[in-house]
Amino acid sequence: MRPERISEHMRKEQEYQAMLNEELKEYLNDTKITARERKALREWVAAGHSVHENNAMAVSEGGYPIDFLDIYREEEELRQATKDMSPEESRKYMMDYYGYSDESGDNEPEPLDDIDFSKLEGKDLDFIFGN
Repeated sequence: MRPERISEHMRKEQEYQAMLNEELKEYLNDTKITARERKALREWVAAGHSVHENNAMAVSEGGYPIDFLDIYREEEELRQATKDMSPEESRKYMMDYYGYSDESGDNEPEPLDDIDFSKLEGKDLDFIFGN
């Protein structure tokens, strides 16, 4: 990259980080937060992320990212709940927490016997059968 392009890129990065820092300042003014949460949130923003993004890429029902702090708190709650569990107990707890069944029959694919393929043709069938 030419020097003028590098400096332009750095200027844009600095502007973006300044915007993120301002967003963080406003967020902290409006949100009750512990010292540990504040540290994690500051590190998240310093790494170039918005307070309204999260490391799990989780989104709300409306499709908007869930705030970092909400995910951080949930993960911390899960860490505390499972800290004295064996790996297997922890796995089962997490499966239950997120609504997954541990029943072997629940993981079987659904049969395609009851699907009417007669109205599908050409590219539709290629897509379904991977051709």
